[in-house]
Amino acid sequence: MKLYQATWAQALGFVFLVLVAQLAGSVAQATDAPATNGAQDPGEQSYSLSTTDVDVGEVYALAAIDIKVALTNEGTSSLTIDRILPRWAGTSARVEIQNKTLEPGESTNVSISIDGGDGVGRFSHIFYAFADRSDKPIGKIAVRGFADWIVDPASTSVDVGVVKDHNQFEKTLRLKLRPGVTLRLTRIVSASRWIDARIVDDGAALSIRSEAKMPWGSFNEAIVVETDSSDQKRIAFHIVGNVQGIVVPNMETIAFGAIREGSSPEQAVRLESANGKAFRVGDVTVTGARGEAIVQECVPASDSCKVVKLKLDEQHMGVAPKGVLSISFPEIGSTLPIPFGGAVIGKDTVVRDLEKEIEKSTSGSPSISTTLRDAVSTPKAMEMPVPSGSGPLLKWEVANESQIYGYEIYRARTVDGPFDRVTTKILKRLSTDARIPSIYRWRDHTTDVGNEYWYYVGVVYLNGKKEALNSPQKVISK
Repeated sequence: MKLYQATWAQALGFVFLVLVAQLAGSVAQATDAPATNGAQDPGEQSYSLSTTDVDVGEVYALAAIDIKVALTNEGTSSLTIDRILPRWAGTSARVEIQNKTLEPGESTNVSISIDGGDGVGRFSHIFYAFADRSDKPIGKIAVRGFADWIVDPASTSVDVGVVKDHNQFEKTLRLKLRPGVTLRLTRIVSASRWIDARIVDDGAALSIRSEAKMPWGSFNEAIVVETDSSDQKRIAFHIVGNVQGIVVPNMETIAFGAIREGSSPEQAVRLESANGKAFRVGDVTVTGARGEAIVQECVPASDSCKVVKLKLDEQHMGVAPKGVLSISFPEIGSTLPIPFGGAVIGKDTVVRDLEKEIEKSTSGSPSISTTLRDAVSTPKAMEMPVPSGSGPLLKWEVANESQIYGYEIYRARTVDGPFDRVTTKILKRLSTDARIPSIYRWRDHTTDVGNEYWYYVGVVYLNGKKEALNSPQKVISK
Protein backbone atom coordinates (compact mmCIF):
# COMPACT_ATOMS: atom_id res chain seq x y z
CA MET A 1 0.00 0.00 0.00
CA LYS A 2 1.82 3.06 -1.25
CA LEU A 3 0.40 6.17 0.38
CA TYR A 4 2.69 8.96 -0.73
CA GLN A 5 5.83 9.77 -2.61
CA ALA A 6 7.30 13.28 -2.78
CA THR A 7 8.29 14.54 -6.20
CA TRP A 8 11.51 16.17 -7.41
CA ALA A 9 9.78 19.55 -7.40
CA GLN A 10 8.62 19.03 -3.83
CA ALA A 11 12.13 18.17 -2.76
CA LEU A 12 13.40 21.38 -4.30
CA GLY A 13 10.61 23.34 -2.69
CA PHE A 14 11.37 21.88 0.74
CA VAL A 15 14.99 23.02 0.53
CA PHE A 16 13.88 26.52 -0.43
CA LEU A 17 11.70 26.62 2.70
CA VAL A 18 14.59 25.40 4.82
CA LEU A 19 16.84 28.19 3.65
CA VAL A 20 14.17 30.80 4.27
CA ALA A 21 13.37 29.37 7.70
CA GLN A 22 17.01 29.36 8.72
CA LEU A 23 17.46 33.03 7.88
CA ALA A 24 14.10 34.19 9.21
CA GLY A 25 14.35 32.00 12.30
CA SER A 26 17.77 33.34 13.23
CA VAL A 27 16.38 36.88 13.25
CA ALA A 28 13.18 36.01 15.09
CA GLN A 29 14.88 33.92 17.73
CA ALA A 30 17.55 36.51 18.33
CA THR A 31 14.91 39.03 19.40
CA ASP A 32 14.43 36.99 22.58
CA ALA A 33 16.74 38.73 24.99
CA PRO A 34 19.62 36.66 26.35
CA ALA A 35 19.84 36.31 30.09
CA THR A 36 21.42 39.44 31.52
CA ASN A 37 23.07 37.54 34.34
CA GLY A 38 26.19 36.51 32.47
CA ALA A 39 24.83 33.64 30.40
CA GLN A 40 25.99 34.98 27.07
CA ASP A 41 26.28 32.57 24.18
CA PRO A 42 29.94 31.54 23.91
CA GLY A 43 29.33 29.49 20.75
CA GLU A 44 30.51 25.95 20.26
CA GLN A 45 33.53 25.18 22.41
CA SER A 46 34.92 22.54 24.74
CA TYR A 47 34.16 22.71 28.46
CA SER A 48 35.96 21.40 31.52
CA LEU A 49 32.58 20.29 32.90
CA SER A 50 31.08 17.64 30.63
CA THR A 51 27.54 16.34 30.34
CA THR A 52 25.23 14.65 27.87
CA ASP A 53 22.29 16.27 26.10
CA VAL A 54 18.84 15.31 27.41
CA ASP A 55 16.00 14.44 25.03
CA VAL A 56 12.72 14.44 26.97
CA GLY A 57 10.78 13.19 23.95
CA GLU A 58 7.16 14.28 23.56
CA VAL A 59 5.46 16.48 26.13
CA TYR A 60 2.38 18.67 25.98
CA ALA A 61 2.22 22.46 25.96
CA LEU A 62 2.41 24.11 29.41
CA ALA A 63 3.59 20.85 31.00
CA ALA A 64 6.46 20.99 33.50
CA ILE A 65 9.69 19.37 32.34
CA ASP A 66 11.75 17.67 35.07
CA ILE A 67 15.17 16.22 34.27
CA LYS A 68 18.26 15.00 36.07
CA VAL A 69 21.70 15.14 34.49
CA ALA A 70 25.21 14.25 35.63
CA LEU A 71 28.05 16.77 35.35
CA THR A 72 31.66 15.54 35.39
CA ASN A 73 34.79 17.55 36.09
CA GLU A 74 37.15 16.60 33.27
CA GLY A 75 39.70 19.23 34.18
CA THR A 76 42.92 18.81 36.13
CA SER A 77 41.97 20.93 39.14
CA SER A 78 39.02 21.15 41.49
CA LEU A 79 36.19 23.54 40.72
CA THR A 80 33.17 24.89 42.54
CA ILE A 81 29.95 25.44 40.58
CA ASP A 82 28.36 28.64 41.83
CA ARG A 83 25.42 28.92 39.42
CA ILE A 84 23.63 27.31 36.49
CA LEU A 85 21.73 29.79 34.33
CA PRO A 86 19.41 29.51 31.33
CA ARG A 87 20.62 30.82 28.00
CA TRP A 88 17.49 32.96 27.53
CA ALA A 89 16.11 35.29 30.17
CA GLY A 90 12.54 34.20 29.40
CA THR A 91 13.20 30.61 30.54
CA SER A 92 11.52 29.88 33.88
CA ALA A 93 13.38 27.06 35.64
CA ARG A 94 14.52 25.85 39.04
CA VAL A 95 17.95 24.23 39.44
CA GLU A 96 19.27 22.09 42.29
CA ILE A 97 22.90 20.94 42.46
CA GLN A 98 23.73 17.93 44.60
CA ASN A 99 27.40 18.74 45.09
CA LYS A 100 28.87 22.06 44.02
CA THR A 101 32.56 21.28 44.54
CA LEU A 102 34.10 18.65 42.26
CA GLU A 103 37.58 17.17 42.21
CA PRO A 104 39.11 16.07 38.87
CA GLY A 105 37.09 13.12 37.52
CA GLU A 106 34.30 13.58 40.08
CA SER A 107 30.63 13.85 39.04
CA THR A 108 27.53 15.45 40.52
CA ASN A 109 23.83 15.33 39.74
CA VAL A 110 21.81 18.38 38.73
CA SER A 111 17.99 18.52 38.87
CA ILE A 112 16.26 21.02 36.58
CA SER A 113 12.54 21.76 36.54
CA ILE A 114 11.46 23.85 33.55
CA ASP A 115 8.09 25.56 33.23
CA GLY A 116 7.05 24.46 29.75
CA GLY A 117 5.74 27.22 27.52
CA ASP A 118 2.55 27.18 25.51
CA GLY A 119 4.32 26.82 22.18
CA VAL A 120 4.16 23.61 20.15
CA GLY A 121 6.76 21.81 18.07
CA ARG A 122 10.42 21.14 18.65
CA PHE A 123 12.07 23.04 21.50
CA SER A 124 15.51 23.43 23.04
CA HIS A 125 16.44 24.80 26.47
CA ILE A 126 20.12 25.60 27.01
CA PHE A 127 21.74 26.08 30.43
CA TYR A 128 25.31 27.14 31.24
CA ALA A 129 27.27 26.26 34.37
CA PHE A 130 29.62 28.84 35.88
CA ALA A 131 32.33 28.60 38.52
CA ASP A 132 34.28 31.00 40.72
CA ARG A 133 32.07 33.95 39.76
CA SER A 134 33.46 33.95 36.25
CA ASP A 135 31.33 35.07 33.30
CA LYS A 136 32.86 32.35 31.14
CA PRO A 137 30.84 29.11 31.32
CA ILE A 138 32.55 25.84 32.20
CA GLY A 139 29.71 23.54 31.15
CA LYS A 140 26.62 23.36 28.96
CA ILE A 141 23.35 21.45 29.44
CA ALA A 142 20.95 21.05 26.50
CA VAL A 143 17.36 19.90 27.10
CA ARG A 144 15.47 19.11 23.92
CA GLY A 145 12.07 17.66 23.05
CA PHE A 146 8.83 18.10 21.16
CA ALA A 147 5.67 19.80 22.44
CA ASP A 148 2.62 17.93 21.10
CA TRP A 149 -1.03 18.97 21.32
CA ILE A 150 -4.57 17.62 21.67
CA VAL A 151 -6.19 21.01 21.10
CA ASP A 152 -5.18 22.49 17.75
CA PRO A 153 -3.28 25.75 18.51
CA ALA A 154 -5.04 27.40 15.56
CA SER A 155 -8.33 27.15 17.47
CA THR A 156 -6.96 28.84 20.60
CA SER A 157 -5.63 31.97 18.92
CA VAL A 158 -7.46 34.86 17.32
CA ASP A 159 -6.32 38.09 15.69
CA VAL A 160 -9.03 40.73 16.17
CA GLY A 161 -7.18 43.19 13.96
CA VAL A 162 -7.51 46.93 14.52
CA VAL A 163 -9.76 47.97 17.40
CA LYS A 164 -10.78 51.63 17.55
CA ASP A 165 -10.27 53.39 20.88
CA HIS A 166 -13.23 52.84 23.26
CA ASN A 167 -14.70 50.15 21.00
CA GLN A 168 -15.23 46.55 22.12
CA PHE A 169 -14.95 43.18 20.46
CA GLU A 170 -16.57 39.82 21.20
CA LYS A 171 -15.50 36.38 19.98
CA THR A 172 -16.18 32.74 20.72
CA LEU A 173 -13.18 30.41 20.35
CA ARG A 174 -14.33 26.84 19.68
CA LEU A 175 -11.91 24.02 20.36
CA LYS A 176 -10.65 21.93 17.47
CA LEU A 177 -9.34 18.61 18.77
CA ARG A 178 -7.08 15.89 17.48
CA PRO A 179 -9.25 13.20 15.87
CA GLY A 180 -10.46 10.51 18.26
CA VAL A 181 -10.12 12.41 21.57
CA THR A 182 -12.43 14.34 23.87
CA LEU A 183 -11.57 17.33 26.07
CA ARG A 184 -13.49 19.98 27.97
CA LEU A 185 -12.46 23.28 29.52
CA THR A 186 -13.05 23.30 33.28
CA ARG A 187 -11.59 26.42 34.94
CA ILE A 188 -9.86 29.70 34.07
CA VAL A 189 -6.61 29.84 36.03
CA SER A 190 -5.00 32.95 34.52
CA ALA A 191 -7.21 35.78 33.31
CA SER A 192 -6.58 38.93 31.27
CA ARG A 193 -6.85 42.40 32.76
CA TRP A 194 -8.50 43.77 29.64
CA ILE A 195 -10.51 40.86 28.27
CA ASP A 196 -13.31 39.08 30.11
CA ALA A 197 -13.48 35.32 29.42
CA ARG A 198 -16.15 32.67 30.13
CA ILE A 199 -16.27 28.93 29.46
CA VAL A 200 -19.33 28.14 27.34
CA ASP A 201 -20.99 25.25 25.46
CA ASP A 202 -20.27 22.70 28.19
CA GLY A 203 -16.53 23.36 28.04
CA ALA A 204 -16.23 23.19 24.25
CA ALA A 205 -15.53 26.90 23.74
CA LEU A 206 -14.28 30.11 25.35
CA SER A 207 -16.24 33.34 25.00
CA ILE A 208 -14.24 36.60 25.19
CA ARG A 209 -15.28 40.25 25.42
CA SER A 210 -12.92 43.21 25.68
CA GLU A 211 -13.18 46.13 28.05
CA ALA A 212 -14.40 49.43 26.62
CA LYS A 213 -11.05 51.08 27.28
CA MET A 214 -7.83 49.22 26.44
CA PRO A 215 -4.31 50.68 26.20
CA TRP A 216 -3.22 51.91 22.80
CA GLY A 217 -0.92 49.81 20.67
CA SER A 218 -0.53 46.14 19.83
CA PHE A 219 -1.51 43.54 22.41
CA ASN A 220 -1.14 39.80 22.96
CA GLU A 221 -3.32 38.77 25.87
CA ALA A 222 -3.01 35.22 27.20
CA ILE A 223 -5.78 33.40 29.08
CA VAL A 224 -4.82 30.04 30.61
CA VAL A 225 -7.58 27.47 31.15
CA GLU A 226 -7.53 24.06 32.83
CA THR A 227 -9.01 21.01 31.07
CA ASP A 228 -10.27 17.58 32.05
CA SER A 229 -7.55 15.90 29.97
CA SER A 230 -4.85 13.88 31.70
CA ASP A 231 -2.43 14.78 28.89
CA GLN A 232 -2.95 18.42 27.89
CA LYS A 233 -3.95 19.70 31.30
CA ARG A 234 -3.79 23.40 30.46
CA ILE A 235 -4.40 25.49 27.35
CA ALA A 236 -3.33 29.06 26.64
CA PHE A 237 -5.67 31.17 24.55
CA HIS A 238 -4.00 34.10 22.77
CA ILE A 239 -5.91 37.19 21.66
CA VAL A 240 -3.85 39.59 19.56
CA GLY A 241 -4.69 42.86 17.90
CA ASN A 242 -3.99 46.55 17.87
CA VAL A 243 -5.86 49.30 19.67
CA GLN A 244 -5.85 52.41 17.49
CA GLY A 245 -6.16 55.70 19.33
CA ILE A 246 -6.47 59.30 18.20
CA VAL A 247 -2.78 59.35 17.26
CA VAL A 248 -1.86 56.67 14.72
CA PRO A 249 1.72 55.46 14.06
CA ASN A 250 2.84 54.33 10.61
CA MET A 251 4.15 51.07 12.11
CA GLU A 252 2.92 48.88 14.99
CA THR A 253 6.39 47.47 15.67
CA ILE A 254 9.89 48.63 14.81
CA ALA A 255 11.84 45.85 13.08
CA PHE A 256 15.54 46.62 12.85
CA GLY A 257 16.16 43.31 11.06
CA ALA A 258 19.78 42.17 10.75
CA ILE A 259 22.11 44.67 12.46
CA ARG A 260 25.83 44.69 11.74
CA GLU A 261 28.05 44.39 14.80
CA GLY A 262 29.43 47.79 15.78
CA SER A 263 26.66 49.82 14.12
CA SER A 264 24.05 52.04 15.77
CA PRO A 265 20.76 51.38 13.96
CA GLU A 266 17.97 53.92 13.84
CA GLN A 267 14.35 53.99 12.72
CA ALA A 268 11.77 56.78 12.50
CA VAL A 269 8.09 56.46 13.46
CA ARG A 270 5.64 58.88 11.90
CA LEU A 271 2.67 59.87 14.11
CA GLU A 272 -0.47 61.42 12.66
CA SER A 273 -3.76 62.52 14.18
CA ALA A 274 -6.69 60.38 13.05
CA ASN A 275 -9.08 63.34 13.27
CA GLY A 276 -6.68 65.93 11.88
CA LYS A 277 -6.46 67.82 15.17
CA ALA A 278 -3.26 69.05 16.78
CA PHE A 279 -1.55 66.98 19.47
CA ARG A 280 1.55 67.29 21.63
CA VAL A 281 4.11 64.58 22.37
CA GLY A 282 5.15 64.37 26.01
CA ASP A 283 7.73 62.03 27.54
CA VAL A 284 9.37 59.50 25.22
CA THR A 285 11.17 56.58 26.90
CA VAL A 286 13.16 53.57 25.71
CA THR A 287 13.13 50.40 27.81
CA GLY A 288 14.73 46.99 27.27
CA ALA A 289 17.74 48.25 25.30
CA ARG A 290 20.10 51.22 25.37
CA GLY A 291 19.21 54.04 23.02
CA GLU A 292 17.62 57.44 22.70
CA ALA A 293 14.47 58.84 21.10
CA ILE A 294 14.14 62.30 19.62
CA VAL A 295 10.90 64.06 18.65
CA GLN A 296 11.07 65.92 15.33
CA GLU A 297 8.72 67.84 13.06
CA CYS A 298 7.20 66.25 9.97
CA VAL A 299 8.04 67.54 6.51
CA PRO A 300 6.08 69.62 5.72
CA ALA A 301 5.50 70.72 9.32
CA SER A 302 2.01 70.17 10.75
CA ASP A 303 0.44 70.36 14.22
CA SER A 304 -1.27 67.01 13.50
CA CYS A 305 1.97 65.18 12.66
CA LYS A 306 5.18 64.34 14.50
CA VAL A 307 8.17 62.06 13.93
CA VAL A 308 9.94 60.10 16.69
CA LYS A 309 13.41 58.87 15.76
CA LEU A 310 14.75 55.90 17.73
CA LYS A 311 18.52 55.36 17.68
CA LEU A 312 20.08 52.40 19.51
CA ASP A 313 23.58 52.37 20.98
CA GLU A 314 26.40 50.49 19.27
CA GLN A 315 25.43 46.84 18.96
CA HIS A 316 27.49 43.79 19.97
CA MET A 317 27.29 40.08 19.21
CA GLY A 318 25.50 37.89 21.77
CA VAL A 319 22.91 40.50 22.79
CA ALA A 320 19.83 40.96 20.62
CA PRO A 321 18.16 44.37 21.00
CA LYS A 322 14.58 44.07 22.18
CA GLY A 323 12.47 46.63 23.97
CA VAL A 324 9.63 49.15 23.89
CA LEU A 325 9.47 52.75 22.72
CA SER A 326 6.80 54.50 24.84
CA ILE A 327 5.32 57.80 23.65
CA SER A 328 3.02 59.79 25.93
CA PHE A 329 0.36 62.33 24.96
CA PRO A 330 -0.38 64.47 28.05
CA GLU A 331 -3.42 66.37 26.73
CA ILE A 332 -5.04 63.11 25.57
CA GLY A 333 -4.06 61.19 28.69
CA SER A 334 -2.74 58.15 26.81
CA THR A 335 0.55 56.42 26.07
CA LEU A 336 1.47 54.56 22.89
CA PRO A 337 3.90 51.63 23.33
CA ILE A 338 5.74 50.46 20.20
CA PRO A 339 7.85 47.30 20.60
CA PHE A 340 11.14 47.00 18.72
CA GLY A 341 13.67 44.25 18.05
CA GLY A 342 16.40 42.99 15.79
CA ALA A 343 19.29 40.54 15.43
CA VAL A 344 23.00 41.29 15.51
CA ILE A 345 25.19 39.71 12.84
CA GLY A 346 28.96 39.81 12.39
CA LYS A 347 30.68 42.60 10.50
CA ASP A 348 31.72 40.21 7.74
CA THR A 349 28.61 38.02 7.65
CA VAL A 350 27.49 37.37 4.06
CA VAL A 351 23.73 37.51 3.46
CA ARG A 352 22.66 35.70 0.29
CA ASP A 353 19.64 36.51 -1.85
CA LEU A 354 17.50 33.35 -1.90
CA GLU A 355 15.51 34.48 -4.92
CA LYS A 356 18.72 34.71 -6.96
CA GLU A 357 19.75 31.23 -5.77
CA ILE A 358 16.46 29.81 -6.99
CA GLU A 359 16.79 31.67 -10.29
CA LYS A 360 20.21 30.06 -10.79
CA SER A 361 18.76 26.60 -10.24
CA THR A 362 15.97 27.07 -12.80
CA SER A 363 17.86 29.00 -15.49
CA GLY A 364 19.49 25.92 -17.00
CA SER A 365 22.90 27.37 -16.30
CA PRO A 366 25.57 24.79 -15.48
CA SER A 367 26.61 26.90 -12.48
CA ILE A 368 23.78 25.56 -10.26
CA SER A 369 24.57 26.20 -6.60
CA THR A 370 25.98 23.42 -4.45
CA THR A 371 23.05 23.65 -2.03
CA LEU A 372 20.45 23.06 -4.69
CA ARG A 373 22.50 20.40 -6.48
CA ASP A 374 22.65 18.44 -3.22
CA ALA A 375 18.90 18.94 -2.75
CA VAL A 376 17.84 17.30 -5.98
CA SER A 377 20.23 14.36 -5.83
CA THR A 378 18.70 10.99 -4.94
CA PRO A 379 21.02 9.00 -2.68
CA LYS A 380 20.02 5.63 -1.24
CA ALA A 381 16.91 5.90 0.91
CA MET A 382 16.71 5.10 4.61
CA GLU A 383 14.28 2.22 4.85
CA MET A 384 12.18 0.89 7.71
CA PRO A 385 12.16 -2.94 7.83
CA VAL A 386 8.94 -4.87 7.27
CA PRO A 387 7.25 -5.39 10.67
CA SER A 388 6.64 -8.99 11.60
CA GLY A 389 3.22 -10.52 12.30
CA SER A 390 -0.13 -10.07 10.59
CA GLY A 391 -2.45 -7.16 10.02
CA PRO A 392 -2.68 -4.32 7.47
CA LEU A 393 0.74 -3.09 6.32
CA LEU A 394 1.05 0.58 5.44
CA LYS A 395 3.92 1.94 3.36
CA TRP A 396 4.76 5.52 2.43
CA GLU A 397 7.77 7.36 1.04
CA VAL A 398 9.02 10.91 1.66
CA ALA A 399 11.76 12.55 -0.39
CA ASN A 400 12.66 15.34 2.05
CA GLU A 401 12.01 15.38 5.80
CA SER A 402 13.95 18.49 6.73
CA GLN A 403 10.83 20.20 8.13
CA ILE A 404 9.17 17.04 9.51
CA TYR A 405 9.26 15.71 13.07
CA GLY A 406 7.34 12.48 12.50
CA TYR A 407 4.07 10.78 11.58
CA GLU A 408 0.77 9.61 13.10
CA ILE A 409 -1.47 6.80 11.84
CA TYR A 410 -5.24 7.29 11.97
CA ARG A 411 -7.85 4.55 11.48
CA ALA A 412 -11.63 4.36 11.08
CA ARG A 413 -14.24 1.74 10.14
CA THR A 414 -15.71 3.95 7.40
CA VAL A 415 -14.28 6.54 5.02
CA ASP A 416 -16.21 9.28 6.84
CA GLY A 417 -14.80 8.33 10.25
CA PRO A 418 -14.65 8.96 13.08
CA PHE A 419 -10.87 8.45 12.96
CA ASP A 420 -8.72 7.54 15.96
CA ARG A 421 -4.95 7.73 16.29
CA VAL A 422 -3.70 4.15 16.52
CA THR A 423 -0.04 5.00 17.09
CA THR A 424 0.50 5.57 20.80
CA LYS A 425 3.31 8.01 20.03
CA ILE A 426 4.53 9.98 17.05
CA LEU A 427 6.68 7.90 14.68
CA LYS A 428 9.89 9.92 14.43
CA ARG A 429 11.40 10.65 11.04
CA LEU A 430 14.14 8.37 9.75
CA SER A 431 16.30 10.96 8.01
CA THR A 432 17.58 14.31 9.21
CA ASP A 433 19.45 14.85 5.95
CA ALA A 434 17.39 16.75 3.37
CA ARG A 435 19.09 14.81 0.55
CA ILE A 436 18.16 11.35 1.82
CA PRO A 437 14.60 10.04 1.22
CA SER A 438 12.85 7.70 3.64
CA ILE A 439 10.64 4.63 3.18
CA TYR A 440 8.26 3.75 6.04
CA ARG A 441 6.42 0.54 6.88
CA TRP A 442 3.96 0.20 9.73
CA ARG A 443 1.71 -2.74 10.59
CA ASP A 444 -1.55 -2.59 12.52
CA HIS A 445 -1.66 -5.57 14.90
CA THR A 446 -4.99 -4.58 16.49
CA THR A 447 -7.44 -5.43 13.67
CA ASP A 448 -9.85 -8.33 13.21
CA VAL A 449 -9.37 -10.56 10.19
CA GLY A 450 -11.90 -9.93 7.45
CA ASN A 451 -12.93 -6.47 8.63
CA GLU A 452 -12.64 -3.35 6.48
CA TYR A 453 -10.63 -0.40 7.74
CA TRP A 454 -9.72 3.06 6.47
CA TYR A 455 -6.30 4.62 7.15
CA TYR A 456 -4.49 7.87 6.60
CA VAL A 457 -1.02 9.05 7.60
CA GLY A 458 -0.72 12.38 9.39
CA VAL A 459 2.49 14.35 9.10
CA VAL A 460 3.78 16.30 12.12
CA TYR A 461 6.07 19.22 11.34
CA LEU A 462 8.86 20.54 13.51
CA ASN A 463 6.81 23.67 14.27
CA GLY A 464 3.94 21.54 15.63
CA LYS A 465 1.67 21.89 12.62
CA LYS A 466 -0.16 18.72 11.57
CA GLU A 467 -1.88 17.72 8.35
CA ALA A 468 -2.93 14.59 6.45
CA LEU A 469 -0.25 13.19 4.18
CA ASN A 470 -2.82 11.32 2.09
CA SER A 471 -6.56 10.81 1.74
CA PRO A 472 -8.14 7.85 3.62
CA GLN A 473 -7.56 4.51 1.90
CA LYS A 474 -9.38 1.22 2.42
CA VAL A 475 -7.68 -1.97 3.62
CA ILE A 476 -9.24 -5.36 4.41
CA SER A 477 -7.46 -7.07 7.27
CA LYS A 478 -6.11 -10.52 6.38
